Amino acid sequence: MTTHKAPLLEIDALTIDVMTAHGPRRAVDGVSLVLHGGDTLGIVGESGSGKSLTLRAIMGLLPKGVIQTSGRIVLRGVDVATMTRRQRRAVCGKDIAMVFQDPMSSLNPVMRVGPQIVDGLTARRHLSYRDRRTRAIELMSRMGIPDPDRRFHAFPHQLSGGIRQRVMIASAMACEAALMLCDEPTTALDVTIQDQILRLLAELCEQSGTSLLYVTHDLAVASQVCASINVMYGGQLMESGPVADVFRSPLHPYTLGLLGAMPRVEHGKRRLVPIGGAAPALGELPAGCPFAPRCILAEEACERGRIDWRDMTDGRGVRCVRPLTDAIAPVEDQR
Repeated sequence: MTTHKAPLLEIDALTIDVMTAHGPRRAVDGVSLVLHGGDTLGIVGESGSGKSLTLRAIMGLLPKGVIQTSGRIVLRGVDVATMTRRQRRAVCGKDIAMVFQDPMSSLNPVMRVGPQIVDGLTARRHLSYRDRRTRAIELMSRMGIPDPDRRFHAFPHQLSGGIRQRVMIASAMACEAALMLCDEPTTALDVTIQDQILRLLAELCEQSGTSLLYVTHDLAVASQVCASINVMYGGQLMESGPVADVFRSPLHPYTLGLLGAMPRVEHGKRRLVPIGGAAPALGELPAGCPFAPRCILAEEACERGRIDWRDMTDGRGVRCVRPLTDAIAPVEDQR
């Protein structure tokens, strides 16, 4: 009999509301996903799609006025909502590490950056402080930080934004946590350093078995570091599946639009095709598919009410009345 390992992380029907003067506004609407040990999963979508709030909910770091109203976030079989503040602090850094988009919001401004990286190595008690310091400087060097011995003693305000970002990534990698959450960590970096860091993240996951949940608006970045991808729009998951399959044969019109707007280096000229219209503002989501107002294939059924999630064969899924291909047969409807 085949046995299946329990998931490292399981998110079930996560719903998040933003409290406004006009009442609650839905920001994340019934998101479900599963990560096992060693999984690398990307969440892509436009700004405001709810992808960053999903990551913050896992860490218990939702901003003031933003509330998880329903759903479960289960880490190693334990619902994080039932954890005490002390238990959650123990989990962060040991089981979960997070790289934020803005390094100044996560680096301690009155502490030198080197010791902040060393802190990520304190769980490895068999290492002396000298060994941890050597390891921290090695990580800084691998992140492409010039003169890491000198910058080890610098304060965050003495470094450029790009260097601070690399320090924060080095600090997260030092933890060697079971799960790493990344919220667009390479946005502020030039393409050469971005490529270097994405390769290091992929190498970390492969060598240590770390699971990766990577949030980005850039499909090309997600494809470089992730094996699977989830596409979000208007707070909902629109499509999921292996990266290669989604890129080769998207099932949702929104995914097709994102791929059409991607620049490619090819022989000859290729005109980018932007998605018409704009993403809906918070509180202005339509009753049916949130993408329907911008979708050139929308029909009446798309506007009637919430569209059900359809699990397909080959590990794929889509939330669409009429997926773009009938080559993959649905196996069940859920979510």
